[in-house]
Amino acid sequence: MLARLIELNAQRAKEAAAETLAAGGGPSGGNPKKGKGSRKGGGGQDVRALFSTLRCVETTPALRYPSKMPIAWTRPQRQRVQRALRDHPADSGWCEQAARRILPTAHERDAAAQIWQLWPADEDASFVIPKMPSGVLWYIHYTVEAEQHCVDALTGVDGTPRDSYLETHWKAPDQLRWVPDEEVTT
Repeated sequence: MLARLIELNAQRAKEAAAETLAAGGGPSGGNPKKGKGSRKGGGGQDVRALFSTLRCVETTPALRYPSKMPIAWTRPQRQRVQRALRDHPADSGWCEQAARRILPTAHERDAAAQIWQLWPADEDASFVIPKMPSGVLWYIHYTVEAEQHCVDALTGVDGTPRDSYLETHWKAPDQLRWVPDEEVTT
């Protein structure tokens, strides 16, 4: 059923985009003679929204639709998360501070948002090792989970779906374990 609805939505978006282009509107949704970004002419439709919807529907598998999309931050939320990530980049070794700054914003999107610690699965192991060289050895790593995504300096503001986070960002993902961060109270 969901796959059929997504298919119908994609078809409608394609038809609307084709109609708008046929009416003389371009990707900016306006009259090509008025310049980029004009909202006048072209049938009065916002073609950018149509193209955006079309791109999302066509590139997202129907069965994984909710979790594959990036977190839908509002502009102020996105700016706060970007600021936290900029202030605490991966090579700083301050992932805990970044996670604690991101969590309140993540709670605005997802009441169940939480901080996770990533530890070596083997108690004799010393480090967790990201695929991206950080220049710093990490004994543990902190990430925020919101809307089924992990958000940290490795993922960037859009996050990575939790189900692919370890494989995407970590060497030896089967040698890591998730530990809920007990210090955080909401």
